[in-house]
Amino acid sequence: MRFKQLLTKTLLVAAMLGVGSMSAWADIVETYNFYDFVGAGLSSNPGPVSLGADSHTHAKSGTVVKIINNPTNSSSVTLDLKGRFAADPAYNAGKMSGLGWRNNGTAQQRGLVGYWSSKAPSSGYYALSILNLNTDDEVTITYSLKNATTPKLKFATANAKVKNGSAVAVDDDITSGTTYVITTGGALDIYETNDNFGIHSIAIKLNITPYTTRMAEAKSTGTGLSSSVMNSTVKSALTSALNSEYVDMAASSITSENFDSYVAAIEALETANAAAQTSINNFIILNNLIGNSKPAGYVAPSGAETVYTSDADVDPVALAASVRAAAITAGTANENTDISAVIANNGFELNSTLGWNVATVGDNDNYVIESGNINSTGNYLFYTNPNGNTVSQAIGTLPAGKYEIAADVASWGATMYLIMNSTHSEGNVVGSGGYASDNIKYTFTLAEATPVTIGINAANGTYVEGGGAWGYRLDNFTLTYIDDDPLGQAQAALIAEIETATELRDSWTNKVGTAPFKYDATYYNALVEAIKDAQDVIDENGNDEDDYTDAKDALVDAEDNMASSVLNEPDENKYYRLYIADNGTSTGLNMNLLRGSTQWMTLSEMPYAVKIVKSGDNYIIKDAYDKYVAAPSNANSDWGTYSSVSMLTDANKWEVTIQNDGTFKMLNHNSTYKGWGWYLGAFGKTEDVRVSPYFYKTSPTYTTWLCSEPVEVTDVTLSVNATAGWGTFIAPYDNLTPSTVKAYTVSYTENKVVYFTENETGVLSANTPYILSTEEASDVSTTFKGIANNEEDTYTENGLVGLLTASEVPADSYVLQYNDGVVGFYKTTEAITGTANRCYLDLDDVSTEVPSGARAFVGFGIFGGDTTGINTVKDSQQKTESFYNLSGQRISQPTKGIYIVNGKKVVVK
Repeated sequence: MRFKQLLTKTLLVAAMLGVGSMSAWADIVETYNFYDFVGAGLSSNPGPVSLGADSHTHAKSGTVVKIINNPTNSSSVTLDLKGRFAADPAYNAGKMSGLGWRNNGTAQQRGLVGYWSSKAPSSGYYALSILNLNTDDEVTITYSLKNATTPKLKFATANAKVKNGSAVAVDDDITSGTTYVITTGGALDIYETNDNFGIHSIAIKLNITPYTTRMAEAKSTGTGLSSSVMNSTVKSALTSALNSEYVDMAASSITSENFDSYVAAIEALETANAAAQTSINNFIILNNLIGNSKPAGYVAPSGAETVYTSDADVDPVALAASVRAAAITAGTANENTDISAVIANNGFELNSTLGWNVATVGDNDNYVIESGNINSTGNYLFYTNPNGNTVSQAIGTLPAGKYEIAADVASWGATMYLIMNSTHSEGNVVGSGGYASDNIKYTFTLAEATPVTIGINAANGTYVEGGGAWGYRLDNFTLTYIDDDPLGQAQAALIAEIETATELRDSWTNKVGTAPFKYDATYYNALVEAIKDAQDVIDENGNDEDDYTDAKDALVDAEDNMASSVLNEPDENKYYRLYIADNGTSTGLNMNLLRGSTQWMTLSEMPYAVKIVKSGDNYIIKDAYDKYVAAPSNANSDWGTYSSVSMLTDANKWEVTIQNDGTFKMLNHNSTYKGWGWYLGAFGKTEDVRVSPYFYKTSPTYTTWLCSEPVEVTDVTLSVNATAGWGTFIAPYDNLTPSTVKAYTVSYTENKVVYFTENETGVLSANTPYILSTEEASDVSTTFKGIANNEEDTYTENGLVGLLTASEVPADSYVLQYNDGVVGFYKTTEAITGTANRCYLDLDDVSTEVPSGARAFVGFGIFGGDTTGINTVKDSQQKTESFYNLSGQRISQPTKGIYIVNGKKVVVK
């Protein structure tokens, strides 16, 4: 056998004994013995196999030609699968990652299986397609299971029936060894519901009738074509295919030994027929052009003198182009010359659409060639109904000048548009209110020699690309060269240049601006103005050719200058925002905060501030604290290193590539990670509350970015005195809570005590007043940097008022103070100026309702009765001077009376 032990493809001859005139022909069976192959020397699961050149996916339309398995890691074995198998059944939207061998140490599990990357219906997750089956082919699959309770192989299509039995349905079990007859040709899709499974063999008994029918049809077609004029080489190939010994072979003579050759002969004849038909059509078009034009001085190439009547070893397409070119040259030598001869089959007198391209409307090609004419010319016409197919034809390169195309049309009210390349006529309503005909025309001017396609489009009113109106009839397409039309050429040249300039302008619109990584708009604005001036010239429709020429030259100069546009570089002393972008528009950004390397928290929606420094051809990005944004520290890390300011390496450099939509890509310059794109986020550390950007790996889909105009970064200091242990804080942007600090919000007040609830999010939210505490032995002082995100100077939450600027604290308010070891809110005697980024308490606005299910709250006393004598605000972490009575004795808790504080008398009522 040809495939020996690797693959047994058996073409069996089951001889049938005949009686009298009865004859017999062979049963042709293809058998694929996967089990025999897998069972040879495998002791462990070799894993997935390679499918041809691609080991990952195979669509059903791309058949699997071979399976390569390397179980010993030393040699490969190839199995010829004859294009019979694929791994993406249309039955399921899931994709298969390939076909694989399974061998878990038991013979029952060895065999061919498909591997799904997602589960199939009915809980199945392996599948296989058997392709190119004909009706009445018979398929027999043998397989084994690990145990009797394992789910079985199932049908994924319902195009088969048990031989001499009932039809199968999707999800029906496939019985091993049972023969199934294909009821509808195509593919048979199967799947299994457990991986403890092996397909041992698949046998396909072929119905030979489709092959003999194909051969008969191919012979009939080829014989009919053979008498037509065509390229002599093509004719020779057709003759050879028709003379094959297999063309007239009787079915009874087809055996396992000659079946492959028989099929190859069918395919060779079908290929020869297709080539012959193409060549015949091209010769018909060629002869039509020669017969209509007969250009003066035309001489056919050697060997093609008799192309009218006999085969010639020439290229009819190239020859037709030379005929057209000769006819155009001759026809445009004189004004007002009919050069319709360059339009092949211009009146459909070939009784076909040869030479024309008829576009499909939707899924319909409803058109015919009818006997008759429009305006009494010719014997045939084109008729499309009901979809109004668009008809077009490339006619060659026309020199500069004015032309007119025209056609006879008839319709029931369609608006007809004549087409020249991407332009079209204004449209003529033909047959409005009833069936009628008209000769419609379209005049155009070419500014330079231009390849031209002409055609016609029908619409229900406004022009629609591709057409699609009621039916219409078409006849007698004509083309006339009018004259060279210098003024028209100048106009056409300017119109074409305006289109070119407009496309260039549009490609730059999103790339210009004043922000970094945008281009200076000087040349762009000049281009916009030149387009406007040029359009004004067109709109004025003047008669001075120089006006059009001068406007065109100005446009060309403006277009050329765009190449000199200067890229705006970032100022290394300013701060910017980087936005994740999509099509030139900011779509937000990856602004998450990482705390303790495990807990994610949302940072402000405002983009993080960065500095961007030019370094050679690349850029260095620093955070607000002057630290580099770097590449990952190793190949397995997605996180950028939090590098010190002194470390400058290629890992910290980024290549910036400007995109056409005005965005840019940042690719790491490190040779190890070069070519990777990155997301921008924010990275924080518990031991360092400062927040730094990082880049998150996104290869191969790179993130695109936008850079803002310069932004102002505000410094805010959070401080808590260790002696007092308490303070207040508010900032106009989000910050991490320092690891040595706890933050609280006001909850309620009761019996001259204000209670707080701890904020456990780890984030100090923007524009939110907080009370802070620390147990550190030394003062806590942290300076934050960020972009202010506030609309007001003060923000209040449950009576706690935060000051973002140094603002007035009204009289009778309460400020957090430390007096003789007692921290509390002390009442002011008069309006005073509060410190920026600190808070005071408006006791009247504090809730008196105890929250339901509340936890234990931290509480502070409210001191001073009607007045405390406090007339200035000190930071809560600063110790207030002690109170002394008039005898010089220190008082820990002042009551009513007169006291000495800081050398001044203070009255406490």
